[in-house]
Amino acid sequence: MNEKADSKNFSSTRAVVFSNGYYACLAGIKQRLRPHDWLICADGALAKLVALDLWPDLLVGDFDSVDQSLLQQAQQRGVELRTFDREKDYTDTELACREAVERGCRELLLVGAWGSRLDHSLANLLLLPPYVEQGLTVSLTDGQTDAYLVRDELVLRQCQDRLVSILSFTPVARGVTAQGFYWPLQEATLHWGQGLGISNIPIADAVTISVTEGLLLVIVTLED
Repeated sequence: MNEKADSKNFSSTRAVVFSNGYYACLAGIKQRLRPHDWLICADGALAKLVALDLWPDLLVGDFDSVDQSLLQQAQQRGVELRTFDREKDYTDTELACREAVERGCRELLLVGAWGSRLDHSLANLLLLPPYVEQGLTVSLTDGQTDAYLVRDELVLRQCQDRLVSILSFTPVARGVTAQGFYWPLQEATLHWGQGLGISNIPIADAVTISVTEGLLLVIVTLED
């Protein structure tokens, strides 16, 4: 661990994991970052992070897809590198998440975790529920669409220009309540594959989504 990482209180630090997927809006991504975020980059996503005029605190992967000149610049800048064999049991994004959790981070934001590869997109989503069950706060963004894993309560503010979809991320989610919406929910039960919570419309400055049993995936996106 380098001196910069060693000086951090990881239990109070949000880790932002940059995956090599879809980045819909670079400006939107930068707006979602906080000054003291700990930036972890998964392999080839380094080029996208540099496009944001940022360098990571930690770069992980087998480095089969990273631009070698950027890799050299990262080393010159003192970026911490964790190198793994190509024949590994985890994706680069999963390695980045594991590093964050092992160092004590309690909040994760994944950037660019979905894209043209359906298998990678699903794998990145499905690796997250165990972290939520451990008590971590987990969200995702591409700079335009945001997603949240919710096991208790989520409050969203000033999203009247958005659509909010509420999906069960476990076979059953019970006690689902959505307040401040055109179609409110009160102690509803949602199942896998059910569209009851799709495309709800916020009508209040602050909306609240809660669940008493199970896990929700809440997706906030622009109106069509």
